[in-house]
Amino acid sequence: MQDGYLIVSTNSARPGLVRLRGELDNPFPSAGGPGGLPERGPGDLIVYVARFRDLEAALMHFHTGLSRRLVDVNRRLYKAAAADAVAVAQCIELPHRPIFIDPDVAQSPQLEAATARIRRRHRVVRRIFDVVGILALVALVASSLLKP
Repeated sequence: MQDGYLIVSTNSARPGLVRLRGELDNPFPSAGGPGGLPERGPGDLIVYVARFRDLEAALMHFHTGLSRRLVDVNRRLYKAAAADAVAVAQCIELPHRPIFIDPDVAQSPQLEAATARIRRRHRVVRRIFDVVGILALVALVASSLLKP
């Protein structure tokens, strides 16, 4: 479990694709030089940065949120709008602190809609697991009471 930064970026050469990166918790990486952002090429635009206490888990949760849109696993490219990717990152239910959100994305109504949709889905899944747990507990108690 290591602290680090989850970074979502777009590139003008790859419209409609977002890239996920993770940087371990050094002083926040600058653009260039040793310790700089890895593989930052021309046209890259960082749209979201958040600091997570467990970077590996955060990367896994992000991938789970956009796994059906994965284009290139090695470069961590996803076919998604920037607002959808930022919404997935914001809805990761791990301790984190947003550092930067691109102002154009932050003001997008698509971001609010996507965030609400993801949070609603998380609530439904949580309720389903709660109901299954309660039913299992009831079945366990009933089976222990009905045994001679």
